[in-house]
Formats: sequence, structure tokens, C-alpha cells
Amino acid sequence: MHFKILGVDDSVTSCDCCGKSNLKKTVALDDEGEIVYYGVNCAARALGFTDKTYSTRNASELVTRFNAREKLRQEKARLVAVADDYANKSGHAYVVTRRVIRGRVVYGCMKEDDYVRQNKFGVDVVYTSQPITTGGP
Repeated sequence: MHFKILGVDDSVTSCDCCGKSNLKKTVALDDEGEIVYYGVNCAARALGFTDKTYSTRNASELVTRFNAREKLRQEKARLVAVADDYANKSGHAYVVTRRVIRGRVVYGCMKEDDYVRQNKFGVDVVYTSQPITTGGP
């Protein structure tokens, strides 16, 4: 299942996941075309956020975290397409890298040879257009 958050709703007061009723808010989720309403904690678990307990007070934080994660997922997918395109045009392998700078995840795309030459602590390869053959981390 790949859920997408549609928003927070206070008009639906029961959870389609666990059945709990009289909730102050629910999170509207798109479940592959079907709209379901989960309580905030059930929505957090369904979205893979199990690091803390969510409540009505921080439902908006859940939406913010989900949107940030989706933005990163889309950026990674875009860079994977760019790496494949560059590799097809040039015949060289390209890698998509991930690193954390000041607490933020940053993705990048570079030629495999440049990655091997410049590899620095804290840079992870998350995708390569071809197997890395010239060394690596």
C-alpha cells in the first residue's frame, strides 16, 4: 500500500483502520484510489512514522513530515531519471548520492568517476545507472 495524505478532517470522527469513534480529527488518506479516514496515530503508523506518538494536537506535524518525505522521494526519482538519461547519452555510469548537510537530506547526481575520486565521509550512493567498476566506498 502506498498512502497519500489528502488532509486533516474534523467532520469524520471514526477511524477506518481500528474502528475507534468520537475522534476529534482524522487524516484523510488516498489508498490507491479509495479514500479512507484514519485516526492520527493509525495514519502515522500506516505512513511509516513510528518514531513517536501523534495526537490531534500534532496532526499537522504528521502532514508536514509526510509532505517533506514525498518531496525527497520525488527528487530522488527525478535524479535517477537524470542519471539514466546521462548514462544513455554518454556511455558513462552516473550515481545518485545522498548526504545530510546541517540536518537536511540532499540528493545529487554525478559521474561515477567523479564520485570515486571525490568520495567524502557521509556521502551514500543510493542509485547507480550501471554497476560501479572503478572502486567505490
